[in-house]
Amino acid sequence: MSLISPFHPPQRITPRAAKLLDRHSLALAYTPALGRHITAKRDFRAGELVLASKPYAAVADTDGPAAGRCSECFQAQDEDADVAAAAEMKRCAQCRRAQYCSVECQRAAWHGGHKAECAAWVRGLQPYTKDGVLDDDPVAINEVNLAARIIDARMSQVAGSSRTLPPPPPPSQDDLESPTFEDVALMLSNALPLARANAKRYASNAELAALLATRYSGGFGPDFDKLTPELLGEEGRLFSTRPEQFMLHLLCVMQCNNFAIHNDILFARGSGIYPVAALVNHACVANCVLTYDLKSKRQFIRAIRDIRAGEEITHAFTDAASPTVVRKAHLKSLYAFDCNCSRCNDSDAAKELDAELVATRPIDTIPAYFKRFRLERLAGLPSLLERATRDVPKVSSPADVEALLQASRSWLQEGMDPRLPTARAIVLLVTAWAVRQALLGDYNLELFESNVKIFGMALLWREEALSERQRDLALVSGLRNVLVDSARHVIRVYQRIYPANHPLLGLQWFSLGDIYSSDNDGARAKDAHARALAILTITHGPTNPLVNSLRRLVHE
Repeated sequence: MSLISPFHPPQRITPRAAKLLDRHSLALAYTPALGRHITAKRDFRAGELVLASKPYAAVADTDGPAAGRCSECFQAQDEDADVAAAAEMKRCAQCRRAQYCSVECQRAAWHGGHKAECAAWVRGLQPYTKDGVLDDDPVAINEVNLAARIIDARMSQVAGSSRTLPPPPPPSQDDLESPTFEDVALMLSNALPLARANAKRYASNAELAALLATRYSGGFGPDFDKLTPELLGEEGRLFSTRPEQFMLHLLCVMQCNNFAIHNDILFARGSGIYPVAALVNHACVANCVLTYDLKSKRQFIRAIRDIRAGEEITHAFTDAASPTVVRKAHLKSLYAFDCNCSRCNDSDAAKELDAELVATRPIDTIPAYFKRFRLERLAGLPSLLERATRDVPKVSSPADVEALLQASRSWLQEGMDPRLPTARAIVLLVTAWAVRQALLGDYNLELFESNVKIFGMALLWREEALSERQRDLALVSGLRNVLVDSARHVIRVYQRIYPANHPLLGLQWFSLGDIYSSDNDGARAKDAHARALAILTITHGPTNPLVNSLRRLVHE
């Protein structure tokens, strides 16, 4: 994300960053409308690697520690064979926040930043997670952790071994992917526009900045004045005398430039600061997507369609599966800019898609549609739909539609409660799903939401129904229809909203192929897996482990 800075020219980047861009046939450009942005110096084909880089600092997510993710390699015990074979995750004995899958990961983390981070939590930050400014907010905690990592890494360079961290070796001239603190210092902040667009968020940042400025007893010590002046001139001199101002700047830089580090199936595992990749701007319908190697934290930006020389390189900061007004508000609140991409302009196509995302079926078609849907798609599940069969055929007005939709929202919320018995959850969720199928348009986001949720739950129910002690074949057959219908519906919505080579679309085809495969429907399974392979080869690269496993399924 690139915004205007009052302190240094927006075109300024380090020579190392410029060389990395040139190596990848990319160029830095600037216009008042777009700010700093990256353009292609040559044509790129769909699937080509556009940019690869490493983070200056990265931290694992702190929310849901019971999920069992290692704070160093970001792997969960159910994701990696080496991690699964290890003993249970071991927590740091001092701060009790970090957890590790192995001695090797714990040792690497200790020397890579956790030693200072741990001391800070024990001495100064722990009390703030109870009723304080952090208040157990995982986002705020991650931001504080990442900011601390950045500062500790820099301070270790300027102070040497007297600090808690050994000075890391400087990147070699050949290792252009590894950024320096200068790259971070030259990143642009959203502080000024954020103060106007989201005063509450800005005030929260100021609280966090004050907290960071005092995270060590005695502050950052006598070497803090060496942190920034030679890099940022007047701004650096201001920061060296007022640490809280630098912290505020750093937090605002991170919030508009950080990246969520996710695994191959797009589950977030941490966050990192990638200064060169942060020069790439947003578009709701972008021409590139991001993937990561979790162990090295290396980030890959790949083209998902052909890109012409001179064209801007973009990726999506927010999910395109939401109405324009929601996306624009989110971008304005967090990044302080107004999106004007092809999905956000006032074109007829954009308006048509927005209307489809909230559309309902014509009222006079609902009873007949529901009757056909129930007969064709819900065999094996008739007892689950008593409420729906009683009320849906009686729909005759918008008020009736809204009343049933409101009921479906309640059923969906109650049905997702993990404490609920399976039989009761099935009744609630399948009924909500069936009602929404009858009432809502094909691309309506409420229908899409219920399909996503019921798909995940139906996989679990089907596994239970196939177990030795509960072999309910009628239920298995009915749930198979629910699974296939919900998966295919999600695919249709993805095809309508996302670019043709979007990773979510590829992953959904992968899931549908697995469903067909479990039913011994080899032809349909191979077709779905082949579609997934075509997309994920482009988004993840031909040598990605997920792509390799999928390729074996297609060719076996």
